[in-house]
Amino acid sequence: MPSNRNKQNAFYYFMLDWRKQEEKKGCVFNNMKEVQSDPKLNQAWRNLTSNEKLIYKEKERNCKLKQNLNKKTNLGESVDELLQIQIREKDFHNRMKEYISSIIKEAKRNNSVYTLKFYVIHVNYYCMYNCESPYNYSPAEIALVEFSLGKGVMRSYQKIINSEIKKGYAYEVNIHSNSSHQIPREPDFGEKNYGQIFKEICQFVRSNKENERLPPLFTLFNVEQIKNSVMSVINLLANFDQECNDNFDVYSFEELFVNLYNNLKAESDNAIDEVIVSLQIKKDPFNYKTSLCCDFHKIGCGGNFCSKSIVQRWIFVLFSYVCSLLKINLIPGYHMPIENLDFNDGQELNRSFAALNIFGDTRNYRLPSNWNSNNTTKSPSERTYRDEEVRKSQSKPLIIYQGSFKHGSTKHSISSHEQSYPLSVEDFQSDRSVGIHIPENKFSSIGRGVTLKRYIQKNNL
Repeated sequence: MPSNRNKQNAFYYFMLDWRKQEEKKGCVFNNMKEVQSDPKLNQAWRNLTSNEKLIYKEKERNCKLKQNLNKKTNLGESVDELLQIQIREKDFHNRMKEYISSIIKEAKRNNSVYTLKFYVIHVNYYCMYNCESPYNYSPAEIALVEFSLGKGVMRSYQKIINSEIKKGYAYEVNIHSNSSHQIPREPDFGEKNYGQIFKEICQFVRSNKENERLPPLFTLFNVEQIKNSVMSVINLLANFDQECNDNFDVYSFEELFVNLYNNLKAESDNAIDEVIVSLQIKKDPFNYKTSLCCDFHKIGCGGNFCSKSIVQRWIFVLFSYVCSLLKINLIPGYHMPIENLDFNDGQELNRSFAALNIFGDTRNYRLPSNWNSNNTTKSPSERTYRDEEVRKSQSKPLIIYQGSFKHGSTKHSISSHEQSYPLSVEDFQSDRSVGIHIPENKFSSIGRGVTLKRYIQKNNL
């Protein structure tokens, strides 16, 4: 007899039918245990053909599907729905990777990687609503930048949004705004028409439309808040534009970075992955560049949280690693921030970027000729007697400027072998005591203030 008879398997459903048939013949069973112990049941199951058993196996499969639909996680979420979401996300990521890889490889074959255009997006929001709606982010600012490897940052679109805040969320809005983008709640200068914003975004990217389909928008996927806010706000804006049937795909900027680098690098170089790219973007080397901000953030606070600035900083990090593979000169204002440059046409900065390597390779970097590996600073406990003597001999004299010194020069030098001892209260009140150098062997370790005063009087200092 098959095992696990208590479970609702194919044999279980056969046993139910067999009991009904036997009860019609006059047999009486008080419970299912008596049915299972009847030897005729096992023999009847063995006499069934494969097609007859298939009927009961189908009942078993339907039962399992029904049980999966009713299963819940410890948070009350349907297990079946979560599995369906995972399947959809996996299909989306496979489709995204295939698209990005195909366009880059095709552009490489056609030698058109220089002119290939991409669009990167970032969204600032006032707050996130605690609801299951797909539009659970209240947009505050949106920025979109067009770039290519050859021309760098070409165009940008940025808009402050005046979103109506739901009741009960004013505190969350103030906390989030004050700690990030500093955009006030419901600003008068913000755009209220969501549909108009979506039309402007579609118009911004329409020149690069292929096969009647808008190009994808790229944003950070490894940061959940950035990815979710962009997807939510794009869907929200599209929902208010009833005339436009266009829709956007939002893809991973990290995946774009990885594919560009790995497809353009030399065969001998190491490949990178999304983890390395995320670490490089997280360093944010251009965070202090105020020229990248929008007009609102240039005159106010929160410039490093400006959406326009954030998008350009992502792109500049990509340029600093990918452009060197194609020997593209980094042009200030297009491939790098334009402010605070002391280079001749960016050539020196190009050489600096060329020397950078994600894997820490220093083949293109030369250390100074006077560099010594022992130049690293040691703590006092780590220094030996010889190290201490070398440190003292190489130390520079300390120059002290005393503005209140009345007699003679106000500039005094104290070498590493001379020590100025503390003075008494009377000596501090006297202008003669300032800047006087006393040899270390003249005084004991106790009572230096009194002994110093006697020394001064004796030598008429």
